[in-house]
This record gives sequence, structure tokens and C-alpha cells, in this order.
Amino acid sequence: HFFQGTLAIIAGVLVGALLSIATDSIIEHSGVFPSFDEQMQMMQSGTMPWWLLPVALVYRNIYTIASGYVGAWLAPAHPMRYAKILGVLALLANAGGGLALRELGYSWYPIALTIFAFPCAWLGGKLYVQYRMR
Repeated sequence: HFFQGTLAIIAGVLVGALLSIATDSIIEHSGVFPSFDEQMQMMQSGTMPWWLLPVALVYRNIYTIASGYVGAWLAPAHPMRYAKILGVLALLANAGGGLALRELGYSWYPIALTIFAFPCAWLGGKLYVQYRMR
């Protein structure tokens, strides 16, 4: 159970991280979002377009839901426990990222990611449990 549980956690983390990285890359390379360096400059200068961060907040929270779902799906037992573990990990990662980038401004964005991390992962687990029960 330990090995399978560890794989469930790793898979959940990878789902959230890889989907976020892939989406960031696709929307930056397509020109919808500016490059990461340009975004950092915009944050520092206060010229970030108003819609960029809310869009990123939405898709990252959707991916956190997917992360919780995958963790629950692959869990050897107690699927909600694994979704909650993934929620705590997402919360810690978002809080750490927010602290690391706190001087760039737009503090509402990492705060929102941190606040929604646990509920989104929990929701992913709950969706799995609901779907499995049918």
C-alpha cells in the first residue's frame, strides 16, 4: 500500500504541475500571454493586463481539481485522504511561490491560489468518490 500510495501522490502532483507548465507554454508560445520574462517586467512596472492572472487562476484551479481526482483514483484505499494530502501539498507549494515572488506585486494572485488549493484538491477527490459510487 505504501508504494501504491506514494505513486498516487506523485501522479497527482505531476498532473497538476505538468498541465500548468504545458498550458503556460502553449499560451505563451501562441502569443495569448506574454513570455514569462515579459510578465515579470509587467508585474514590476504595474502594467500587467487585468485579465491574465484571473485566467491563470481558473486553469490552475481546474488542474488542482484534476490532481485531487487522480490522487483519489490511484489511491490504494481512503481516496479522500490522498486528495487531502494533495491539497496540503498544493497549498504549501502555492504559499511558497507566493512568498518567493511577494515583491513583484499582485499579491492577490498567490493568495487566491493558496486559498483555493485545498478546496480544489478536495473537490477532485469528492468528484472521484461520487463518480465511483454510481
